Amino acid sequence: MLEPGHLLHALERKVDEFQSHHETKTAQSAQHSEWLERFSALTYLFADARLAPLDYPGAHPTREWETHQSLAVPFTQSFHNHQEAREWAASVLTARTTFAVDGSQIMPNKEISIPVAVVQAGWYLNPHEANAPFEKNVHAEVIGPEELLSSGSEEKMYHDQIISLRRYELEIDTILNFFSRTQNVKRSVTFFDGSLLISFAEVLMELYRQRYLQSALALLEASQQQAAPVIGYVDTSVARDLIRMLQFTFCDEPDLQQDGLRDAQLVQNLIPNWGDRTIAFRLSRPGILREYGDFSTELGFLYMRTKMDRLPTRIEFPLWLHESGQLDDVLDIVRAECIIGNGYPYALETADQVAWFSPFDRSRFNNLFKSFLESHSLSLQISGKLQSKQRRR
Repeated sequence: MLEPGHLLHALERKVDEFQSHHETKTAQSAQHSEWLERFSALTYLFADARLAPLDYPGAHPTREWETHQSLAVPFTQSFHNHQEAREWAASVLTARTTFAVDGSQIMPNKEISIPVAVVQAGWYLNPHEANAPFEKNVHAEVIGPEELLSSGSEEKMYHDQIISLRRYELEIDTILNFFSRTQNVKRSVTFFDGSLLISFAEVLMELYRQRYLQSALALLEASQQQAAPVIGYVDTSVARDLIRMLQFTFCDEPDLQQDGLRDAQLVQNLIPNWGDRTIAFRLSRPGILREYGDFSTELGFLYMRTKMDRLPTRIEFPLWLHESGQLDDVLDIVRAECIIGNGYPYALETADQVAWFSPFDRSRFNNLFKSFLESHSLSLQISGKLQSKQRRR
């Protein structure tokens, strides 16, 4: 039960801390905004020469800077109302297949004596053709005691790691399966919910990190070999690659440990209108990117306005999309999906709905698991606490 009065008093005791954070963030924003303005006044060749000798300066501008003579690329379409926007989106999506995948999981319940988990990938495919209906489905896998306990520990953190890994592998496998069974995959756009760079895997045990890398690289290799466009859609990004780039450009001693300001906050005034985007940048972040082999210099990103009351969205992609001249076409698909989805790609929204395990689903799985064990004469113990919850809720 939440007690507002108690929490308000607790917040008041922290008011100095919140004010200090606000002041620090405001100062950082002003400094980096000034640097961004100064950076914008440079030429591509000068900036490239400044950043080229550095190891992982966060980001490198692409030659889009030369093409557009700006770090911002305005969206040139204009709409008088949402109906016009939807008509434009429909025209862009006609005969263009969009595919999206998302995942969900049921974690082991410590109140049940036998550890078991479920991972599920939900996908949505829409050919956007009159005689070709959309498809949506799921693929689920059970993770049993042997795999859950293979770390030698029953601690929740180890369960979380293997389950998150299996979910990620299942999502990537679902995309690869789509690539292999789609005839004209070059005309499709695949949406992945999240970053194409698995920075989170840096802190994991070696076995798990390598499995993440194997899946991440398999996706990039298949995308390149089959010329299958794929984007990583990061709705709320905390990345600081452009901030790192600015610090390496203008600071003799970059303060790489400071926290608070994010790229999306920095560029929001640069791209003020819906559909506007930054130029494409090549990702150059220290860490696990070093282990991406041939793809360590082949990931691109940009920021785009997909909803006016939110910070810009981060969009990641294999750089071959930019180098082949297909990036603008793919980004129009992204814009069209966001129009249909009212600010978020409709394909991803649908995949999320398909994949999601509701509280009812989780309870139903527990009952299904219990019946399964009983049918095979396997014993199961359920804690009194869980039984009490089931009665009361």
